[in-house]
Amino acid sequence: MFRRPDASAPAIPRELRCREVSVDAPSVSLATERQRLCRFRDLISGRDYQIQLAGRRPIVGSLERLPREAAAPGLDESLVPETRERLAIPLAAMTIDPERLPPVGATRFEALRKPFRGYWWPWSGALYPTLAKYDEWVRARGLSRPSALEWERAYHRPLSTWSGHCNGWAASSLLYPEPIRGVVVRDGNVSFGVADIKGLLASLSFCVRYSFHGQRYRQAGDDPTDIDPKLFHRVLLDNLGNRRRGVAVDVNAGEGVDNQIVSGGVWTVSRLNGDRRFRVRAALDIHIYDGGLSDVPGVAPFSTRIYTYDVTTDVEGRVIEAAWVGENPDFLWVPLEPADCGRDNPHVKSTDLDELVEAAKNN
Repeated sequence: MFRRPDASAPAIPRELRCREVSVDAPSVSLATERQRLCRFRDLISGRDYQIQLAGRRPIVGSLERLPREAAAPGLDESLVPETRERLAIPLAAMTIDPERLPPVGATRFEALRKPFRGYWWPWSGALYPTLAKYDEWVRARGLSRPSALEWERAYHRPLSTWSGHCNGWAASSLLYPEPIRGVVVRDGNVSFGVADIKGLLASLSFCVRYSFHGQRYRQAGDDPTDIDPKLFHRVLLDNLGNRRRGVAVDVNAGEGVDNQIVSGGVWTVSRLNGDRRFRVRAALDIHIYDGGLSDVPGVAPFSTRIYTYDVTTDVEGRVIEAAWVGENPDFLWVPLEPADCGRDNPHVKSTDLDELVEAAKNN
């Protein structure tokens, strides 16, 4: 099988050199305590992070991965700790209660990993040239196997203008390392570009094990306001805030399916008239596939999409009722691991692609 990177959050060194920050910033959720902005380097990944602390406690949702050239304002670069000493409780083990509202004001939650660029590979034949190369490579190794291309032609015929592999792109871009270079395989001297390898991953990931939330809108008479905003709130806060992983979303509330990926967002909570009533504005970072084939690697393009819902809470702040204000998505789903479902191309084998993907992810 493919090797996937460790998706756990970095742990934080015990000793940090920090600077104090204003408690007036809207993202501060524990304004009664002195706030500090701290920077550290995770030696496992070699990446720099900054995090906001209240006393010695990290503020949930404040961890931010910094660009390699960025400097934390007001911090002496020479004081960035580089140590393997770890906190007894890593950040990933700190939990929020997704049934509750974030504090009044703005709070950001963000996945540690962003989806990579890719394509939705429509069933009208976009994947055929890549599968032809794959069949050639299989034959060059002397393997006797039915054609992956012919299976695709027979079983993934375009049923509509939107039929394609957008679900395969969404799943593969969260589960696998990004291919960043093309590969010429020895057997058959077949050349696979970055887009070809991503296409094979999308085909392989047409089926995965996943958690599904909401009901897909299929025809007139189905509920166009599903997913329930209470469920939407809980799933996104749990996955982005606790598990630090991205969530796939069908942004089309109608019959068509358009899978995109939420990698983070800012939840702004304001009070409404009435006891324990609030309005929530979720400004989500939503990534979409490219409009065409590209061998250029990188993070999938994203834009901000806003969903608004009104909620009523109990005395402990748990959401007990919610209603959409304006548009809503159709459903959410979280890719968990590779799996077969009987609707994916059975002739694209993960065991065939180990060497290919391993070579494509290295410089």
